Amino acid sequence: MKGYVWLGLSIVFFISAVTTISYTRSDVDATSGCSQPMPLYSLGGLVLVVLFFGLGFMCFTNYFFGYKTAIHIIGVIPERMASSRFPGKPLAKINGIPMVEHVWRNAKKCKSLEEVYVCSPDTEIIDYVTSICGKAILTKTFNRASDQVAYAVERLEFWKHKYDIIVMIQGDEPLVTPEMIDEALQPLIKGEATVSNLMAPIQTKKDELDKNTIKVVTDLKGDALYFSRQSIPSGLALGFKQVCIIPFTREALFKFQTLPPTTYEQSESVDMMRLVENGIKVKMVKTATETHSVDVPKDIKVVERMMKCKQS
Repeated sequence: MKGYVWLGLSIVFFISAVTTISYTRSDVDATSGCSQPMPLYSLGGLVLVVLFFGLGFMCFTNYFFGYKTAIHIIGVIPERMASSRFPGKPLAKINGIPMVEHVWRNAKKCKSLEEVYVCSPDTEIIDYVTSICGKAILTKTFNRASDQVAYAVERLEFWKHKYDIIVMIQGDEPLVTPEMIDEALQPLIKGEATVSNLMAPIQTKKDELDKNTIKVVTDLKGDALYFSRQSIPSGLALGFKQVCIIPFTREALFKFQTLPPTTYEQSESVDMMRLVENGIKVKMVKTATETHSVDVPKDIKVVERMMKCKQS
């Protein structure tokens, strides 16, 4: 049950107890001037007062200790129609279903997420998501998905409670699984990081040379050193690619929003470089789950084949 419901119930019960007390007060004898208990209400009223105070205390305890100490985690899927490499990508169909629906339905299966929202500046996407009973929020247009997510969370928190962790699930990851989201969340849940990011092994030389595949190198502790669309590191075996499932603590997400765009962020067109350049650690988490993002139209056939293999 939502925290504000527990709080509301506790207030109702406390008010009921006080009201009951006012009806069970002693009456004053008109002739003697002595206070006399009202026999009709004394015992029953006392029972009601105790009952209402008990229920009020129980509800307040649930609010304070249950709701206040719970970790609230939300998934947010940023989408926009104006992709430079694949215009209209969110509504492009994969096995007859728009890609945004694949991402949303797969993310919804993750039990760690309290809610999953799609955010977009495009009414076509908002209308489609709401037509399949999804939750969506209209945003402004941003160059960076992380800025778009922060904007959406600000508006959600106006109507709801504050979220502790926000998982950005990029809308071009139709093969996302609940397990992948849980893997990415672990460093934040354990208090080891404020931002984490999945990465997967690069399987082929073709992917290594593909500028749509974002490569990443880490330090010995597993924190990101650099993200690039170029082949890095040079002269070594196939490395790792970024998988855009990125949990932020609330503070880290809004910190990202306050930082100005950075040189390498703009050069590589990678959100995480804004954090790396500002000395904010991004914990990279390896996943063994085979995945493939949709960056250009030809990727849809690749994803459809992978989906067919997983179903067989």
